[in-house]
Amino acid sequence: MKRPTIAQMRLFRNQLALRMLIPTETPKLLPYKRPKKTKCGQPPEPKLTIEMIPQSCWYENLRKELGREGWDRVRKAEYRRAGHKCEICGSVGVDQGFKWPVECHEKWEKDEETLTYRLVGLVVLCPLCHKAKHIGRTLHMDSVKVHHQVIEHILKVNKWKEFDLEDYLYSVADDWRRTGGMPWAVDMSWIDSYQAADEPEVKRSRRVHRGRFASRKRRRRV
Repeated sequence: MKRPTIAQMRLFRNQLALRMLIPTETPKLLPYKRPKKTKCGQPPEPKLTIEMIPQSCWYENLRKELGREGWDRVRKAEYRRAGHKCEICGSVGVDQGFKWPVECHEKWEKDEETLTYRLVGLVVLCPLCHKAKHIGRTLHMDSVKVHHQVIEHILKVNKWKEFDLEDYLYSVADDWRRTGGMPWAVDMSWIDSYQAADEPEVKRSRRVHRGRFASRKRRRRV
């Protein structure tokens, strides 16, 4: 597969950032023309998807909820369950230039009727798949070299062409701009039923709260 150029990678990054900020009615600000015909037809369904976290849910996660010791127990149990390999692409981080093999990612779903951002499970990912999942954070925090690696990884795992990824980034950014500013309630009650095969029951103290911008009363322990 042809590697995306630095210019193409920057185009993807800039388009994602712009589409989060500009109104829907604004026309495309960057020069891009999709070919009229493609040999492959419709692109394959993405195996590796991008997940943009709503702003009210930033920094709300199981590591914060369970504490460091509880989170370490959960993630290490998940690593053993997955055989210390990525459950999406089968890779490990040491083969990608990282010092660790895998990371644990939380799976969430949105209920727009109740404005609930609900934890529904965990999945073990290699570092590049995890950075792709959180591409918004990756584009802000990591180096251009890592941006390039992540873009190339998404293309490879999903068997996409560059314009397929660009169209997908537009749709992801449009969805985030539509829902990202809503006052979501974070529901982590899934962890109450979590039981690793070789670990004691994991307990936590809080159940549902309104996100980081809500009242500070939610931070009190019960």
